[in-house]
Amino acid sequence: MISHKLVAYFKSKNWWFDEETDAYKVALLELGISLESDIAAFFLHAEDGPNFIGSKGEILQLCWHIINTDYLENSESLKKSLGLPTCLILLTSSEGGGGYFYNKDTCGVLLIELGKPP
Repeated sequence: MISHKLVAYFKSKNWWFDEETDAYKVALLELGISLESDIAAFFLHAEDGPNFIGSKGEILQLCWHIINTDYLENSESLKKSLGLPTCLILLTSSEGGGGYFYNKDTCGVLLIELGKPP
């Protein structure tokens, strides 16, 4: 469950939307993400444009990128070329030699850098 503190923070920034859109639900289902998961709750409700910018870099708003870019093709190509398992979902731009990935099997987030095994 997403913490109330996090939801309150996003609401204070006008980045939290109570209503879910069908297009965003379909986008998450295309990735094989359960709509009952915490990550789905986050991406169905939180949005500050195409990316969330923080002190550790940028996190993609997955739904936005799936709908408006070649995210699905590009992320599958990246995983295939790096030999990464299909359970990983890219959460950041892969520029800069690595990125954060969500693991659908464990519901965890990993930082994978080129030259370092996952």
